[in-house]
Amino acid sequence: MASYSGNLTQLSDLFGTADTISETEDAEFLSASEAVKKLEESWLNEMLAPELLSPQTELVDCLLEQTKNMEENLMAISKSDFRFALHRMEVERIRYVVTSYLRIRLEKIEKFLGYLLNNENKRQRNEPSLLTEDELKFAQELNSNTETHLKTLGLRHMPTNMREINTQKFITTPNRDSYVFVCVKDDAPSVLVSDGTSEGEIEVELLKNSQHLLPYRSISSLLQNNTVNLL
Repeated sequence: MASYSGNLTQLSDLFGTADTISETEDAEFLSASEAVKKLEESWLNEMLAPELLSPQTELVDCLLEQTKNMEENLMAISKSDFRFALHRMEVERIRYVVTSYLRIRLEKIEKFLGYLLNNENKRQRNEPSLLTEDELKFAQELNSNTETHLKTLGLRHMPTNMREINTQKFITTPNRDSYVFVCVKDDAPSVLVSDGTSEGEIEVELLKNSQHLLPYRSISSLLQNNTVNLL
């Protein structure tokens, strides 16, 4: 997916005075173009990763709020002005990325439902959740509705001794051993990568701006700390 950097130079006009976005409680501030670029990176990473990644809740919420301001600022531009079409296209691009990002996460939640709920139940209070509050509610309701549907349409018509079913046997787990393409953003001097055997590992150095095809398991921590991006 091509970068939007060509049109992002106009974003400050659309955001108006709110062209600097607070991203975290640690007072990290992003310009409008930086916020969209970061969301685009998160979108591609989520799309290409075999497992559910940490949610970008604050970034998504900020951009959703700011797109409302952008729509209001568009009203000040005449529809006959060529800038109107360009700005409208950029607003739609941002909205598409946000919507697609959220949809991808919901698809993964549906696919790995039992796995994610099991991990959520085992999670310590001081550990961050992979699910937002809304996503957790969605997952719990989906799980409850699925079990009810199964019992209503299937199990109640079966002999009593066959009505118990171990749903844990049917849980789908992410394939963390699958291979992914990565682009290195910062040097990672010591990364352990499987050598293709059941036990062997080799140590490799990942240099900034280099690209590699590696097992996801080997770079998952680097992806979480923003050292690499997926391609």
